[in-house]
Amino acid sequence: MIDRVKIADTSAASGALMSIQALRGMSVMGIVLIHVQFYFSAKFGMPGFLPQFNIGAACVDVFFVISGFIMVYASERLFGQPGGMRTYFLRRIARIVPMYWAATTVILIYLVLQYGSVGAAMDGASLSYVIASYAFIPYATTFHPSGWPTPLHGVGWTLNYEMFFYTLFGLCIALPRRMLMLVLGSLFCVLIAVHYLWPDLPNPWAFWSNPLIIEFVFGMLIAGAYREGIRLRGWLAHALVFCALAVLGWSWYQAHFFDPSSWLRVPIWGVPALLIVGGFALSDKPVARNLFWRTFGFLGDASYSIYLVHTITLGVPRLLFSRWIDPTVWPWFYVAAMLAVMMAASLLFYLYVEKPVIAALQRRIDDGGRPQVKWPQRAEALAINSPASG
Repeated sequence: MIDRVKIADTSAASGALMSIQALRGMSVMGIVLIHVQFYFSAKFGMPGFLPQFNIGAACVDVFFVISGFIMVYASERLFGQPGGMRTYFLRRIARIVPMYWAATTVILIYLVLQYGSVGAAMDGASLSYVIASYAFIPYATTFHPSGWPTPLHGVGWTLNYEMFFYTLFGLCIALPRRMLMLVLGSLFCVLIAVHYLWPDLPNPWAFWSNPLIIEFVFGMLIAGAYREGIRLRGWLAHALVFCALAVLGWSWYQAHFFDPSSWLRVPIWGVPALLIVGGFALSDKPVARNLFWRTFGFLGDASYSIYLVHTITLGVPRLLFSRWIDPTVWPWFYVAAMLAVMMAASLLFYLYVEKPVIAALQRRIDDGGRPQVKWPQRAEALAINSPASG
């Protein structure tokens, strides 16, 4: 049922791990669909038009597990190496910050032009809130129904978790892989225990100690197993994924929608995410390189751009057509128009902004210091990480 294989340092992720990239593509499309549903409910007053798809929010949990997996997998050549911390942090910043700041700035400009100030648009939001949004610092607001710390770019709350994880991971990268996993996993368990014992901690500590952070540890454990050469027979990997989908299907049927602060989110959504990513990553059978997997693999490559851009462009069809085409009469026209606009804008952003900008920044990183640490090409693509809001 479980085999052990030898893993070379040059092991490419383009075979077995292509499935992880495709999984990212599937997950980001789940996020897109749930936001389309939310938009119809909030803006068109049609909550029952589309079937409830609350389970789409569980895609965030899948992304968190993937992030933990990729950081361990793709950082193999950096653990315990001189200059590894510098290379790691520069690459993380280049991957995440420019695109997120660009998207946040678009939203900031829109709010100022439309409402005169961010405060007028967002219930008196202060300059500190804007700065915290750019700095990936959780900032308590009244904009989320439960008071959840939501940045200027609403879906960016997940990136606040990602950057917290990336920072701690980078500070520990001078350690050997196994030691890093032990230290970081233990730290996250302690933080969650503190959160349980003192649930009224102020932010950002309440945010950073939320049980959701254990999902990064799930991903690290899968990557550790992968690097140790552990593989699952195809039928067992399929069984894990099937069991996870069964739990998620039950949750979908129950119309669960777990707030990020809910303690039920990890066992009902996070554990299935662990099983799905584990089944995909550890299967001894690489996925076929057919059109289906290549398509979702491409969407996985573009998933960070899709994540950042889709909510910005979600309302464009309504702005363009609602004067002439009534959404309550032609709702499926708006579904098609939303998906077309969101995907076109996101993919163009990926091809003509994200890819060239990140490539240029990484060339400068690779040329600007010693030692130069080359990551496997597919691992580099995977390491973009694109969690999305739910």
